[in-house]
Amino acid sequence: MTKSDRTPPSALSPRQFSSLMGIVDALLPCSGPPIKASKGGEEPISQSHSSPVVWSHNLTTDPHFSNSLLLAITQKVSARETFEILMLLSILSTIGGTWLLFCFTILSSGDFKLWYTPFSKWNSSQRQAAMISLKQSPIWQKRKAFMGLKRLICGVAFSYVPHVNKKNDGENKPACLDDFIRGDAEPTKEANPFWGRLGYPGPYCWGVGQEEDEKMIRKTKETFSASSRVEKHDEGNIASGSGSSGETNTEPFDFRKSGAMLDITENDTNLEFDCVIVGSGAGGSVAASILSSAGYSVLVLEKGPYIAQHETSQVESQSLDLMYEKHSLLTTSDGNISILAGSTLGGGTTINWSCCIETPAHVREEWVEKHNLFEFRKDGEFDTSLSSVVDRINARTDHVHHNGMNSKLIDGCNAMGYKWDVTKQNLKDTKIDTAGYICFGDRYGNKQSMMITYLKDAVKTGRCKIIDNCSVDRVMHETVHVNSATSRKGHRRAVGVTACIGSRKITVRAKRCVISCAGSLHTPCLLLRSKFQNPHIGRHLHLHPVVPAAGVYSTPIKGWLGAPMTVVLNKFQHGPLNDGYGAKIECPSLHPGLLGATCTWNNPQAYARTMIDAQNITAMIILQRDKGEGKVTVGEDGFSPCIDYELDAGDQASMMNALQGALKIHIASGASRIATGHAGDIGFDIDADESLSKILPPRDRVKSAQIKKYLQDVQNRGMTRLKMNVFCAHQMGSCRMGNSGPDHSVVDEHGEVWECDGLFVMDASTFPTASGANPMLTTLATSHMLSSRLAMRLQYEDEKLTSADGVGKMQGMMKARREKRGVKPKSYGGFLQSSNSLLVAGLVVIGAVAVHYFVS
Repeated sequence: MTKSDRTPPSALSPRQFSSLMGIVDALLPCSGPPIKASKGGEEPISQSHSSPVVWSHNLTTDPHFSNSLLLAITQKVSARETFEILMLLSILSTIGGTWLLFCFTILSSGDFKLWYTPFSKWNSSQRQAAMISLKQSPIWQKRKAFMGLKRLICGVAFSYVPHVNKKNDGENKPACLDDFIRGDAEPTKEANPFWGRLGYPGPYCWGVGQEEDEKMIRKTKETFSASSRVEKHDEGNIASGSGSSGETNTEPFDFRKSGAMLDITENDTNLEFDCVIVGSGAGGSVAASILSSAGYSVLVLEKGPYIAQHETSQVESQSLDLMYEKHSLLTTSDGNISILAGSTLGGGTTINWSCCIETPAHVREEWVEKHNLFEFRKDGEFDTSLSSVVDRINARTDHVHHNGMNSKLIDGCNAMGYKWDVTKQNLKDTKIDTAGYICFGDRYGNKQSMMITYLKDAVKTGRCKIIDNCSVDRVMHETVHVNSATSRKGHRRAVGVTACIGSRKITVRAKRCVISCAGSLHTPCLLLRSKFQNPHIGRHLHLHPVVPAAGVYSTPIKGWLGAPMTVVLNKFQHGPLNDGYGAKIECPSLHPGLLGATCTWNNPQAYARTMIDAQNITAMIILQRDKGEGKVTVGEDGFSPCIDYELDAGDQASMMNALQGALKIHIASGASRIATGHAGDIGFDIDADESLSKILPPRDRVKSAQIKKYLQDVQNRGMTRLKMNVFCAHQMGSCRMGNSGPDHSVVDEHGEVWECDGLFVMDASTFPTASGANPMLTTLATSHMLSSRLAMRLQYEDEKLTSADGVGKMQGMMKARREKRGVKPKSYGGFLQSSNSLLVAGLVVIGAVAVHYFVS
């Protein structure tokens, strides 16, 4: 059953709803006047539509919040998660169920009324005690229940905006749950009731007038000398970049107006293209550009929606809902790790943080030495592709401006004597405030994502078409009955795909190849649904697990403004064992919904204090190159990925080491309070310790007994499952590449699936290990390398190569491929052979004439 087939419940029962609102009241109670922000915090931004603020707003009586929460529970999370939540709410509505979950809380309360009262009827303080008992439970399933509900409720609470029924003729009637399900709910420009107190302005486009907003949308194409060249696509330099980004048009490119988006009707259920590409992210867009530029018809099938530039709302809740995998609510099967992944046209490149870091040298050396992938050697084929993609997306450092959070990272590193590096950015302008909103799409065309570069290049060839909201069910393959140049008898060959657009099923025939670029979560699911048996499919999953280190400062930081991740600290990247499996430290963008979902909840007062200090927070993330591995399988609905992953002990040790380093950086840069994402960490208030706050410069505080004790406490807590906020924005390795056969990998060094000729994988799932850096550049370059080879191979098979070098290169590649896959050799008959081949041909003709004369 696919997501579109699912019929979720339209509402909860009254008893379930009462239990749910009881949990909301426990986590975010309405009790008393607003809490003051940290010293130095700015006053709330005044807005004409300002609503009550934190602690004075009652979420349990807010229909906009309750509908947003009910929609998430009944439609956005998986069917199993919906069942588990509803079951939990039903249990909490009964006396027996309440005893089952909170027996120790009841017995220790001393209140005999609780003995015969269900949770839904407890008072606020009693409910809070119950939530704390769940959070601290030694039973991980109870901690999972708490963590899941806390993420969901708090994430929604700080990101939702009021919606109205768009069919009510301007009555502004609040949208009900059924309106959301039918698609009749429309967001207003009324702010979330908590944003004013947090100092959060809401979407950037709300703060400028309509005229200025439209002007900024139109001003999207500027000339950049580094990315303006148009390169010729021949066999010697096939698709080494494509298109021109030096245009000065005043209108943003629209894929619908260009005719690229296919509108499938009932009569279009059978399509045929040379190449079918599943996925439009970093891998798929590059492959589409190179193959279409080489003269082949290409169809790109994207599971997510196409959201045009001007349709990007910058509303956090709406963007997460429309552009992220599972509405940003995806987790590992045990609920321990939150997973963020793109699910929209352009894939992760549309919603990532624009940080462009090349594959570290020690990682590439490992791929060469341990996996025999020699194309990753220095100055090899991969470097050529890497240079090309960096040039095309205009990733550079000479224009980088550091926002408040990255500036604090720099200050702390300088104070501690740590060397930091500026990261390349594929943003035109890193200083503009709206650069902080690029994780919600790119309303102003600032980022050189796939929709601005490679995917647009592909469409402009006239040979590339796109279908969005299209879920590919399986790859069609046929058994080869006669040996040929590219397939051996008895082997399978890919011939197309079957897919669904809503309830409509389509079949797409692929005359030359099928390429899966669906990402490390969906590519293995596609292969498994297609009945491939390689045991490595879905295994060796790497996630670059992340934990946060927060610092609260006395001056506003406003982590939602300006370009994120402009700085990286590599001090810890080789790990405690110096084996290359360590962590990087970076700063993401920080918006209320993400902060609310990941911020540690110890009690309502401490949580509120942290949230109200939102504009003064600098968040540093510890990004681990994980040696541990997970697994992706097809979920119970027959389509969605199910992700099993447990943090490796070595990775945990490395992350804890880097986490302490990040905390020291906060202290050295002058933070007034520091905290981790651990469930039991109440943080350390430096300003509250009079003796400590007098120590100057701040870096010397790291040596104090108080700080050493706190850091030791952090170390002692460790990373027990569901006691630490862990999340992931990078997925890699689930269909890894290798050149020694299917016993060690899913695809060969050309990206071709060992079990099926003509079926390729060109995304981050091919990585032999975790990349150890933000993987966009590695994915772009890998796809560029593999698809360039494929384009030359297709031209070779079509006898269209015109140079001796091109023919010779392909003959060598195809010979090696035949030896590994057992394919019958092909005799090449191109128009232009090498001079030696021409000489041999001439001698053969002369010899034939001589023989004929002699016989005569």
